[in-house]
Parts: sequence; C-alpha cells; structure tokens
Amino acid sequence: MDLTGQFLIAAPSMKDPRFQETLIYMIEHGKDGATGIVVNRPIGMTLQSLFTQYSFPRKVEEMPVFWGGPVAPHQGIFLHPDEKLWMRSMRSGPGVVTTVSVDIFDDILKGTGPSNFLCAVGYAGWAVGQLEDELGREDWLVAPFNKEILFEMPYQMKYDAALAELGIDVNQFKSMEGIVGHA
Repeated sequence: MDLTGQFLIAAPSMKDPRFQETLIYMIEHGKDGATGIVVNRPIGMTLQSLFTQYSFPRKVEEMPVFWGGPVAPHQGIFLHPDEKLWMRSMRSGPGVVTTVSVDIFDDILKGTGPSNFLCAVGYAGWAVGQLEDELGREDWLVAPFNKEILFEMPYQMKYDAALAELGIDVNQFKSMEGIVGHA
C-alpha cells in the first residue's frame, strides 16, 4: 500500500518520544522506503527569527518553522499547494508539492511564493520495510489527506483533527495507551 500523500498519526503505544503525538504528512512511500514531514511540532522559531537578515512579507513573518524529523536536520523543506512549481519541487500527493530549493525562499521574500505553505527542517525517513513493521506493531494509524489540516489549521489542532477524520475521539485514544498494539 502506497501511503504517499496521506497522514500518519502516532498511536498512544508509540515508544519513540520524538514521535509521540505527532502527525506526519507522507511525501514519499515506495520500494526504496518512506519519507514524511512532521507537521505539528514547531521548533520554537518563526521564519523571521530563523532568518533575521531578511524582511518577510507581513503575512509570513510570524509563521512557525516545524521540526520535520530527525533526518537532515539542517535541510529546509517547504510543503505547499501545487499552484506553482520551483526548481527542486516534487509532487507528493493530491495537490501538494514538496520543494527544497532556494528559489521558493526568494519568491516568499518577494511575496510571490505559494499562497499557503509549511516550512520544516529535517524529515522522517524509513528504510525498506521499516514503516510496514511499525504499522504492523500499530505504532501508527493512517488517515486520509485533508488540505485544511495541513495548510490552514493551527498546529496545536492538527493531531486531534486527523484523529477526528477517522472518527476517533482524542481523549479516548490517549486513554488507550498500553492497550493499542497489545490486543
């Protein structure tokens, strides 16, 4: 099953503290492994504070930068709608593009960048078969993509909203710790 363009929701049984209560947007899943971006864990910096030498348009200067995962922690990655492509853009799901090139940054500074975007540093990566093993242990739930959750919702609400897409109440879900994955 190809999970590209879907969400992974960390289950209460998730043992790795880096991924507890995270929501990951899957940018690639195939025969060579899987890659995703954590979309609900800010690093405590805004674009303006991360890049103090630049002046951002007002609408983006206070946008949070997210911890995308432990792999390549100095790599900036932008998730955005597919309304425009840049030099190093890759379609990563229905209507979503992942861009890792400087030209998108230049357009954001000029106010001609994407209408909506999420900026992350680093990404989550899985070797061949690793994600499938974690899914088999019930470390993750798979939820369908929702553009509003990814681009428009405050990060504090994304995890709960993705669970709600599956009909799961977050309070009941969190109280299942120790039960999920051991049934």
